[in-house]
Amino acid sequence: LHFAQPQAYHDIYNNKNRWNKDEILYRSFDTNHSSFGSITYAESKERKDVLNRVFSANAIEQTQGLIIEK
Repeated sequence: LHFAQPQAYHDIYNNKNRWNKDEILYRSFDTNHSSFGSITYAESKERKDVLNRVFSANAIEQTQGLIIEK
């Protein structure tokens, strides 16, 4: 991406904006029940909250022994 104004980067990439995906584009892949296919911010956040627990540093540390064993 190229920004004519450097401030545009901060306007777009910050944790205050809540963007929904373009439904026409993302529905065309027929992945409606995946993370990729989640259209609204609310859907994405719900899935992200579940996955964050699974991939947290603590969860990875707890399964490290099993990973090494296998």
